[in-house]
Amino acid sequence: MPPISLDYLNALAASSLDAAARLDAAGWLVGADETGAAYFSRVRQAQAAYQQQLAAVARKEKIVWADDGVEGLPENFIAPEILAAASGGLYAFRLTEALGFYCPRALGLLWGGCAFYDEERRTRFFLLRAAFRHRKKFLRLYSREELLAHETCHLARQPLADDRFEEFFAYQTSFSPLRRYLGSCFTRPADALWILLPSLAILAAAIAQLFIVLPSEPFFLALFLGAGYLLARVRRVRQTIMRAKKNLWLAGVGQPLAVLFRCVAPEILALAKMRSTGATRAYLADRVAKNFRWQVINRRFSIQS
Repeated sequence: MPPISLDYLNALAASSLDAAARLDAAGWLVGADETGAAYFSRVRQAQAAYQQQLAAVARKEKIVWADDGVEGLPENFIAPEILAAASGGLYAFRLTEALGFYCPRALGLLWGGCAFYDEERRTRFFLLRAAFRHRKKFLRLYSREELLAHETCHLARQPLADDRFEEFFAYQTSFSPLRRYLGSCFTRPADALWILLPSLAILAAAIAQLFIVLPSEPFFLALFLGAGYLLARVRRVRQTIMRAKKNLWLAGVGQPLAVLFRCVAPEILALAKMRSTGATRAYLADRVAKNFRWQVINRRFSIQS
C-alpha cells in the first residue's frame, strides 16, 4: 500500500466533487446523509490513522483492537498485493488504505475471515484465517480472493449504515452461481433459526419416537415453511434489485449496479417502483440536487443526461 501522494492530499484539501469521486473510486463511499464537510473530515482522519497504523507495523509493533483483544502482529501482516486483489470491480472501486492480518487462532471451526471498521481508530481491518497464508483455498469451502472481495463490499458500504441489501451485493462477487443466488438467504444471525430449530426438532422427534408415538410431519412442515420463507425473501430481494437496475438502465445510467451499491434501501425500493423513464430521471435529479452522496455518484457515473 503506497504512501498517499501530495497530489492526493491536495485533492482532499480541495473538498471538491472531483476529489470525492477519486475517493469513492478508492472505496471511500459517502455516508447516507453525510455532508461534504463531514465526509472529507472523516476521510482525512481515517487516512491519518491508516498512516499511523502502517508506521506501527513497519516498527514491528503489534496492534490490538476489538473488545476481545485480537492482536495484529507484524509477522502476520498480509502483503498489500494480496489485499489489492480484493477489488470491488463489480461496483467500480478498488479498496485502499486497509490493513490486513492473518489471525493465529481461528474464530470458529469453519471461520475463514472477516473485516470490520474500527470506529475508535477509524481504520479498516481484514482478518484472515492463518491457513490462507500459504494457500488460496481453505477446505475447498473458501477462496481467499472471493472472501476478500466479499468483505471488501461490507467495508465499503459501512458508512451507509444500511444492511437490508448488504448480503446481496457482497455475494454477487462470488465465483459460484449458486452462492450468488442463495448467498443473501441469511442476512442476520437469527435467520439461521428458521432452518436450525426445525432441524433440531426433527432430530428430537426421531429420538423421542424410540419411546413414544410422536408424529414427525409437523416438524418437517416447519422446516419446509422456514426454508420457503428464506427462499421467497431471496427472490423478492433479487427482483427488487433487478427492477431498480433495469429502470436505471432505461434512464441511461451506464453502470446501474455500481450506482445501486451506493444507495440505501429506501432509494433502491423507490427506484424499483418507478413506472416510467421520466419518473426515474426526475427522481435522480431530485436526489442529486439535495444530497452530497448523489452528487458524487453523478460525478462518477453521469446519472443525469
